Amino acid sequence: MSSISFVGNLPEDVELRYSSNGRAVARFRVLENRRTRNAEGEWTDAEPNSWRVQVWGDMAENVAASCHKGDRVHVTGDVRTDVWQDKETKQTRRTQKVEAEEVSFSLRFHQVKATKMRGAARTAELAPAADPTPLHPQTSWPSIAETPAPPAHAWETAAVPDDDQPI
Repeated sequence: MSSISFVGNLPEDVELRYSSNGRAVARFRVLENRRTRNAEGEWTDAEPNSWRVQVWGDMAENVAASCHKGDRVHVTGDVRTDVWQDKETKQTRRTQKVEAEEVSFSLRFHQVKATKMRGAARTAELAPAADPTPLHPQTSWPSIAETPAPPAHAWETAAVPDDDQPI
């Protein structure tokens, strides 16, 4: 199996679909810009590589919810070749795609707040929230963004309500 890793930009939004058995599949393209030096030593843009990428399952839903047109992503996966017969011309056709194992943002151009998605918490995160206070996915405590600032001095302590249980 041929593995590949590349960084590039999404020229359009991710397409999310579901197979006949209900499994999510996300498809998208990544344009990998290439620059070369000419004879004068100046940088010039070369024709970009265009990679077709496919992701399955929960990861497909996460990619579709997170990645959008213009985002710079890093993709790692296996190169696959699809072969089929054209229905009209009866010619054999081939195309290559990358079955992604990992998709992430390039932190050179993004600041990312990660949210861990697991089981019921993942389902709850995808559904519209009834309570506007965001909760940490593994506890009933407010998220870090909603917690008060730490004490100004090391000897000061914040009062913890009796009903809160430490993790």
